[in-house]
Amino acid sequence: MANMVKKDHGWAGHQVMSKQGDIVIFQGSLVETITPSDTDSFKESGIVWVGTGDDVAVMPVDNTTSVIFKNVPSGTLLPVLVKQVLKTGTKATNLLLLK
Repeated sequence: MANMVKKDHGWAGHQVMSKQGDIVIFQGSLVETITPSDTDSFKESGIVWVGTGDDVAVMPVDNTTSVIFKNVPSGTLLPVLVKQVLKTGTKATNLLLLK
């Protein structure tokens, strides 16, 4: 466990990963529908479930710039904690936020 880092973000779930970033464990207790927006951030951060795949533009919690995940397959759980899903750059639909 010496190589493990736990981040508690004040919500019901948690994230644990190796310092190399190769292991992610997440447990969420709340789920809500995502409406992508270029202006509104989430009240609580979480991870994104992509129901119908395509590109997904997100603002990770610790980033100051957005990232676009290209060609995300349907049924994918993005392994990154996000504070926003942007309308510009997001083509995927049926998105859920797990927190």
